[in-house]
Formats: sequence, structure tokens, C-alpha cells
Amino acid sequence: EAFRGFGGAGHAAMDALPHGTSRTSQLRALGRAYRVWALAHPHLYRLVTEGELRRDVLPDGLEAWAAEPVVTAAGSEPRARAVWAFAHGMTILELDGRFPPDADLDAAWEQGIRAFGEAPPPDHAEEGSASDSEVISRSMNGT
Repeated sequence: EAFRGFGGAGHAAMDALPHGTSRTSQLRALGRAYRVWALAHPHLYRLVTEGELRRDVLPDGLEAWAAEPVVTAAGSEPRARAVWAFAHGMTILELDGRFPPDADLDAAWEQGIRAFGEAPPPDHAEEGSASDSEVISRSMNGT
């Protein structure tokens, strides 16, 4: 149920925007909805985002449905993952009281949202070059 509430906040934020809203404005609305929901439901937020995600017990399609707003706003799954990582990092650090008391978190959110909203699509890696995941995997395996 927590996953539905969390995903529902993103869908509601996107549904409230007029057609043709810019990527930056979509991401701003999603970021605001994400942060508001998490701060209003810190225990549910932790339940949804901490530890391994047991996909085998989720109803079919729930994860994709919950991710749909950010994938749409971000423009691709890789960029959506980066946006989610930014939003989660900001949110969990705020929940854990890790920012200085005088930190302007609204300004930090705005900087992150603008960076993702205004950035051009990433270039694809050159053919034959190793991905970051491959390099990390090799370094962890000592190869």
C-alpha cells in the first residue's frame, strides 16, 4: 500500500500539469511531490526505499506504474534512475537531519532539478568501450 501512495503522489503531480509543460517544470513538480510525500510519511518512505526491493512480492506492474511519471519527465530510464538517485539522496539526508540547520534545501533541490531538466540527452558510449558498470564489476572482481 505504501508503494501505491508513493507512486500515486508522482502520478497526481504529473496529472495536474498542463500538456506541453517543460521537462524542468515536470521534474520540479515531481520533486516537490516526492519530497512532500516522504516528509509527511517518513516511515512509509523508508519502508519503500530501504533494503532490497522484493519484486517477487509486488503486484504485477506496480513498480513500472510507480516509476512511470519520472521516466516520462526525465525522458529515458537511465536519466530517470539518475533523477531518482538525486531525489532519494536529498530526501534521505533531510529525513536523517544530515544537512546543516541553515542549509537552503529548496535551493539545492532547484539546482538538481535544473541540472536534469536543462541537460541535453547523454551521448552513447563509443562502440567497443566498457560501460561504467563493466569497469566497476571488473575492479571488484580483481580482473
